[in-house]
Order: sequence, then C-alpha cells, then structure tokens
Amino acid sequence: SREDFWARPDLAITSDDAEWSADGDALTVVLHNLGNSAARNVLVRLTDAQGKTLTERTVPSIEAPVDLVPRRVSVTFTGLKGAVPRGGTVQAQTDPGNAVAELNEDNNRGILGSER
Repeated sequence: SREDFWARPDLAITSDDAEWSADGDALTVVLHNLGNSAARNVLVRLTDAQGKTLTERTVPSIEAPVDLVPRRVSVTFTGLKGAVPRGGTVQAQTDPGNAVAELNEDNNRGILGSER
C-alpha cells in the first residue's frame, strides 16, 4: 500500500526555543512534532559554525499533536563550556540523516548564538 504523505510526523527545531545555562555549559533546545504521527528514535545533533559535531542526543519518542495540544521534548546538551567561543554560533538539527520521512524537512534546524 502507498504511504499516506499526510500521516507523517513533522519534526521542528527553532532558535526561538533554545536557552543557554547561566554558566554557558549547557544548551537546551525544544524538539517539536507538528505532524500527524509519532516519531521514534529521533537524533538531535549540535554542531559548531564549521559543521563539526559537538554532541548528539536521541529522543526515544515524540508523539503527534493529534488532539491539537503541542508536543514538545526538551533536549539538553551539556559540557559545552569552552566548546563554542563567545559570540559564535551553533546549529541544532533534528534528523540530520533524514531517517524520518516527514511532512517538511525545511524546519529541522535552528542557528543559535552563544551569547549568554
């Protein structure tokens, strides 16, 4: 049977939903699912301005907002103090290898400043 395109999840990360810890050691980003089905084993990667992977986390599951209540999972990266120069940027990206078939692949990353 053909896959129903509209039944896919839609993972999203935005720079508006990111927060550095006061000491600059941790960054928390919020992973959203805007689609119509759950996503499992979702990789979230943090890279520096040159694209070098700093760290990654796997989110076991994020449900779909089928009841119109937003679905969000906070993902915290630690051990970042000194890894990103002050004034530098990092990129948080979900599903960097496109392992999850989604409604929209264009909302999977956010560029985040290191100002704290």
